[in-house]
Amino acid sequence: MSEPAKKPSQQPESYQPKKPEMMRALEEAQGETQALGATRAAASAGGSGIIPHIRYLVKDNHGENYWFNGCMRYVLECLGEPELDYGFFAGITGDNFTQFYPKGAYKPGMCAVSDYFMGPDYAKWVFDQVGYACEYVTEQELLANFDTYLQKIMSSIDRGIPVINCNWGVFVGYEDGGKTLLYITHEMEEPGRLTGGERFTEERKFYYTEERSMAFDSIDLIFVGEKKRDIPLAQIYRDAIARLPALLTKETEDYYFGAGAFRAWADDIENGKYDDPAVFDEDWWNYTNYVCVLATNGSDDHHGFDRKVIELNPDMAWLEEVSALYKKMGNMWHKDRDCLEKLGGGFNVSYKTLQNKKKRAKIVAKIREFADVTDEVVRILEKGVQEL
Repeated sequence: MSEPAKKPSQQPESYQPKKPEMMRALEEAQGETQALGATRAAASAGGSGIIPHIRYLVKDNHGENYWFNGCMRYVLECLGEPELDYGFFAGITGDNFTQFYPKGAYKPGMCAVSDYFMGPDYAKWVFDQVGYACEYVTEQELLANFDTYLQKIMSSIDRGIPVINCNWGVFVGYEDGGKTLLYITHEMEEPGRLTGGERFTEERKFYYTEERSMAFDSIDLIFVGEKKRDIPLAQIYRDAIARLPALLTKETEDYYFGAGAFRAWADDIENGKYDDPAVFDEDWWNYTNYVCVLATNGSDDHHGFDRKVIELNPDMAWLEEVSALYKKMGNMWHKDRDCLEKLGGGFNVSYKTLQNKKKRAKIVAKIREFADVTDEVVRILEKGVQEL
C-alpha cells in the first residue's frame, strides 16, 4: 500500500502529473498569442475546429448520474490527467455521498449537490482542489461580450481543451467561424450542434439522443486555467473525506442535506404533499429524482472512491465501515425483502400507491431508515476525522 498522507510540516512528495503539450501552451504567452491569432483567422475565414478527444460525458449504467463530475473528468483527461476520473470528482464534490431535498417545490436543474452549489466561487473551489485555476463566465457576462467569449471558446478548442457549459456538457468544437458550436453531453459519442450564434441562448435546448432533448437553465461557461500548484493525491482524498460531516449535516434556506433530506422527504409524503395529482404529475423531479440520488449513492460504483482513500491513506481503514453503510442503503433501496422498490416507493412509485395509507406508511418508515443509517455514517466520519 502507499504511504498515508503526511502532515504539512512533513513536506509530502507532491502529486506531479505529466504535463502535456497543451499545458505548456497555456503557460507560454507567445503560444497563447499565436493560438488566438490563428483562431481569429479561422473565424474570419469561416473555419472550424474540434478537440481530438471525443467521448461520452457520462454513462448511466456506470452510476454516472451527476453530470458536472463528468464535465470535470472530460476536461482533466484532455489536460493529460485521466486518473482524476468521474468517481474522483463525485467524491470531491460530495455528490456520491449526499442525499438532498428541497424545502418546497423542486427547483429546475437541481439533480446533484454540485448543481445546487454551482456558481463562480464553487467552480473555482473545485478546480482549486486539484491545483488548477479557472474562469467562470456568467450568462450575463457572456451576452454582454458575446464575440469576445466566442473567440475564447474557439481558442480553447484550438488548444485541445473543451469548455464547460455549467453542469450539462462541454463545448468540443466549432464550425463556420463559430456560428455553430459542437457539444458533448450525456451518452453522446458524436458531437451535437448548437447553431445560429447567439440563438442558442434563446433556444436553451440541447439534444442527447435523436428522440430526446433537454432545456438548460444556464449558459454559464467555465474555462480551465493554469496549473497553479501540485497537491499530494493522498491529501486530496483525505481532505474530501474530512469535509463530509459538515456537508451531511448541512441545511440552507431552501434545501436539506444528508439525514435531514430523508426526513423532510418522508414528512412530505406523510403530510400529503403528493396527494395533489398536479404535484405527482411531475413525479421524476418531485419524487423520483431523490430515489435516483439514493440509488446512485448506494450503488457498487460508489465504493471505488472509498477504496482509493484507504489505499493512499492506510490510517483511514475505518472508512470501510462507511462504505458498508452505503452498501446497506443500496440493499435497502432494491435488494432487501422489504426494500423501497418492493414497497412501491422507488422508481416504480405510483400515485395510487401513495394514496394507500398502509402502503404510504411503510414507504415513509423505510425512508426514515435511510436517515438513521446516514446518522451512523456521520457518527463514524466525525470520530474518524477527529483522530486524523
